[in-house]
Amino acid sequence: MVDINRLMYLLQYGSDNEIEQALIEFIKEVKENRNEERLRILRRFFLGLLTEPKARIKILALRALAKVGLWDNEILETVYELAKNDSRIDVREAAEKALLELLSNVEDRKSALRAVIKAIDKRKIRISPADVVEAVGIDVAKDLHDNEDLNPSEKDLLDFAIKFVQEKFKEKEN
Repeated sequence: MVDINRLMYLLQYGSDNEIEQALIEFIKEVKENRNEERLRILRRFFLGLLTEPKARIKILALRALAKVGLWDNEILETVYELAKNDSRIDVREAAEKALLELLSNVEDRKSALRAVIKAIDKRKIRISPADVVEAVGIDVAKDLHDNEDLNPSEKDLLDFAIKFVQEKFKEKEN
């Protein structure tokens, strides 16, 4: 079990590698055990990133989340917010990259894709839907498009992304 006090100490005084490893351990623990109290702590930690002045802490936390592949809607709301509104461009790019990596590592890609498409449609995040489809795979996107009841704007968004990615792959073949 990861010691929270040690983690807080590392966040303040540790090296980038130490911080990232400690965060990975903590997120893995939460993912594997699904301990509600630890999940709440992790959610509060990510919510605190919105006001964290140190960009390196935000970037390390986003990388750790992406490497572990923990999909939690409340944490993702924070990632969306960081990707859209953070004042530092490197944090916004890290949040987008983390989201795409998370999409490719998550177990239930179809529901993850649905959640991100809804977020794009509601303008919670500015990320290319084509990049999202590329991360989860065209087959998953087509399956979601054909078999799920999405609202018309979400369906159009997904349709555009699928066509764009297919064109991109056709160009690469030629």
